[in-house]
Amino acid sequence: LKMSQSSMLQLASALLICSVAIYAADSRALGTWQLRSEKTVEGSSAIPHFAAKTIMTVKQGDSDNLVIQIEPKQPEITAHPIKLEGEVFSPNGKRMTQTLSSTNPQYRIILTWDKQ
Repeated sequence: LKMSQSSMLQLASALLICSVAIYAADSRALGTWQLRSEKTVEGSSAIPHFAAKTIMTVKQGDSDNLVIQIEPKQPEITAHPIKLEGEVFSPNGKRMTQTLSSTNPQYRIILTWDKQ
């Protein structure tokens, strides 16, 4: 997935806030996803975590925009800036893996989502 830094920040914000339009995102992300796992690859156990069974819905917005909604809302995660480092889709498109990072507090997590 090739995205500008601005688009990555918008996508990361959309993952953690609700209903934010995303530009230049991969259309394979359309649909409803359930969080399968979250793995901390850098940082302490005190970092904020996504709730178990979090649901992410990705819909087509205007033109090339995608709109993302996360339930339940994750206000403890939105308290600091984060960055989407990338996402990878399984060959059949039924699983998506995303890497998110933050510098304050410093951490990197890998989120794995299953398409519903």
